[in-house]
Order: sequence, then C-alpha cells, then structure tokens
Amino acid sequence: MIRHCMTWRSYERRLLSNNNDINMVEMGMSNEDIEKLPHFDFKRKNDMIKGSNCAICLDIFDVGEKCRLLPPCEHVFHAECVDLWLLKSPFCPICRARADVK
Repeated sequence: MIRHCMTWRSYERRLLSNNNDINMVEMGMSNEDIEKLPHFDFKRKNDMIKGSNCAICLDIFDVGEKCRLLPPCEHVFHAECVDLWLLKSPFCPICRARADVK
C-alpha cells in the first residue's frame, strides 16, 4: 500500500512538472464540501453494514466516534481519517467512487 502511494505521488509530480498544468491532476474536495457529506456517531458494533473497521487507519470503530458515510458507495470511515483523505482526493479509498456531493 505504501509503495502504491509513493508511486502515485511520483507520477503526479512528473505529470505536473512535465505539463505545468495543475488541472491535469485531480485535486481534493474543499472543507465545505466535505462537511456536506453525511456523518453520524457510532453507536454499537452491529451498526456497521460494510465492515467493522476504518479502511484508512485500520482501527475498529468505537462507540461515540464520529464516522462519515460516502453517499455513492455507502462506505464508512472515521470522519477525521476520511476528511484528510478527501482533502487530497475526491474518491473513496476503497472503491474509487467519486465522493462529491452535487
């Protein structure tokens, strides 16, 4: 996974330096758009439909933690984990569905 991220980052840098066009690389979402995404406080372990842990940090969901749901695919993550992810990329970290709220 780390190797994949490093390879992608290197590719993005080459793309930007070769073309000098920032529109060639997909940019992340704004804080305002991220806050429009549905969120909820995790209540109990059997609330999770598509997994029992955050695919970004790999930690389990604890009762009371703020979680965020990505509408197109319904994947759930810790809100703070996915918010940082979406600032860099507007795609779901699991299935690559576009997470923008239009």
